[in-house]
Amino acid sequence: MPKLLKQKCHLKKLESQKNKVQKIFKIITEFDHESLSKIHKILTDITNDTREEEMFQSIHEMPEPEKAKALLLFNSMRNPKGKHTNKIISPYLQKKALDFIKDPKNQIKKLKAENIELKSANRRLIRR
Repeated sequence: MPKLLKQKCHLKKLESQKNKVQKIFKIITEFDHESLSKIHKILTDITNDTREEEMFQSIHEMPEPEKAKALLLFNSMRNPKGKHTNKIISPYLQKKALDFIKDPKNQIKKLKAENIELKSANRRLIRR
């Protein structure tokens, strides 16, 4: 296909997309505030329902022993006390915990090095 025909096809597609966007914009501008808030509520309910369904579906697909472990994990991910009691721990802290679990060798090395450093500092203080 020559370049001009490709450009014409591309321009037609762009024009049709532009027309669709303009039609949608026109429809949205005709709505009043109340109907827009209702539409927003419906859309958020739909997305929340689908998230909930996905979560429950993944739980239903688990074997029975894994369900008990998942419940234990879910309960341990909640704050036990304080201002945020029973709320899920922040994703940052979840990632930190996962990194700690995944990399125990480095943690042991770090703790041993820190222990040696503290012992030497303690000896220096005792000598004085």
